[in-house]
Amino acid sequence: QVVHSPLDADVKVIAGAGTGKTETMSERLIFLLATGEGRDENEGRTRPFDLRLDDVVLVTFTREAAREMRERIARTLMLRQRLSNRCVLPALAWLMQLSTTQISTIHAFGKSLSKQAASNVGIGPSFTVSKQTMKFREILHDALSPHLSVLFQSEDRL
Repeated sequence: QVVHSPLDADVKVIAGAGTGKTETMSERLIFLLATGEGRDENEGRTRPFDLRLDDVVLVTFTREAAREMRERIARTLMLRQRLSNRCVLPALAWLMQLSTTQISTIHAFGKSLSKQAASNVGIGPSFTVSKQTMKFREILHDALSPHLSVLFQSEDRL
């Protein structure tokens, strides 16, 4: 059910360790790459789309999980290309794209986004987060939290 859900469907997977989440997500990704269609909001019908593997971002909690996800996707693609001659070309292209697909921890992904957007907020791309930065964040959080909670409570009443 998770693997074959439509592209525009929100899919939530909650499962414990060792239940096959990585395998399921790998299969889901390959399904989306292979089926190549989604809903056209304006016309209300399905239309083809060109999803590339390097257009996808996969975020995990550990480096080990990120490494395992990359390996699992590569293995799944290798198995698919053996199924028939029609699978070879797309599978080879996706394998090439896999090297530039962003599969990382949530922290590494956040750092990557921050570095990409740094110039937009006047920060150099070589910035680092130090203990002083974290202390400043804590002070800022402590100072703003009471005011934000009051603000959000008043919005809920509107």
